[in-house]
Amino acid sequence: MAAADRLIIDDLDPDRPDRSLPRNGETMQQVEARFGAPKNRIPAVGDPPISRWDYSEYMVYFEHERVLHSVRKR
Repeated sequence: MAAADRLIIDDLDPDRPDRSLPRNGETMQQVEARFGAPKNRIPAVGDPPISRWDYSEYMVYFEHERVLHSVRKR
């Protein structure tokens, strides 16, 4: 009989969305209105263009003008 452990990382668990981070699909304008200006804006690279905004506790990745993913810093 095999046994396995289940690892749940809070930031990645789809059953526990973090409402304190920008949500996927939000626009840059919506993110800035809710969370303020980022400390740093990394310009878009690649195709599709991916850019990043850095805040003190998390980073927000955008594809074009929409949130692709928000990641809490450790």
